[in-house]
Amino acid sequence: GLMSNQAVGDDVDSVTATRRVVRVDLLAPGGKAAGATAHVKLVIKMTGKVDRTDQVRGSLVLTRSGSGWRMFGFDVERGEVKG
Repeated sequence: GLMSNQAVGDDVDSVTATRRVVRVDLLAPGGKAAGATAHVKLVIKMTGKVDRTDQVRGSLVLTRSGSGWRMFGFDVERGEVKG
């Protein structure tokens, strides 16, 4: 529910990302990347029957795996931007 527009999808004609920010804190013992936390902020403008701007922000906790990176935890919130 936080990461999709499923709840309002039938009432939305378009969605535009107006701001995208990602900051990554990397854990690299001995110079080898082992874990990371990605802090994200996404602002989207929705138009149609629904005409509003939402913000999704939070942190994704990542670990290194054999095939790349895997997310094993997250703290994400979503809300309407007022004004």
